[in-house]
Amino acid sequence: MKSPRNKTQQHRNKVKNLSTILAIGLAVVTLFQAGNVQSANAEKAMTAMETALIAEADAWFASEEMEVEELLLEEAIEETEIHKVFDANGELVMEGDPSVNEELRKLVNQAEFMSEFSGNNYYALTK
Repeated sequence: MKSPRNKTQQHRNKVKNLSTILAIGLAVVTLFQAGNVQSANAEKAMTAMETALIAEADAWFASEEMEVEELLLEEAIEETEIHKVFDANGELVMEGDPSVNEELRKLVNQAEFMSEFSGNNYYALTK
């Protein structure tokens, strides 16, 4: 037989177990929230640092704008590919930049591509 006293003790044990589970759940949620807040603050600090660096780089580029553009143009000119066209006997017919020389462009269009090495393109006329 179950006495009313035992039912009360059982009810108290259930309440204790439920309270323990809720306390553990709240502790876990609190820990995750605290970790999230700390990481958000760290991201804000990095964003401020990145913003300062970006502003400094923008200021530098604004003051040195023409020099950077001139430097890039010089590098582009230095990096132009040289196209060399050879005849059927292996003798050099013409070389240079086809975008500048129209005769060379016509020869390159007629010739067969052989290879490319260190910025030089080599073509052979098969006719």
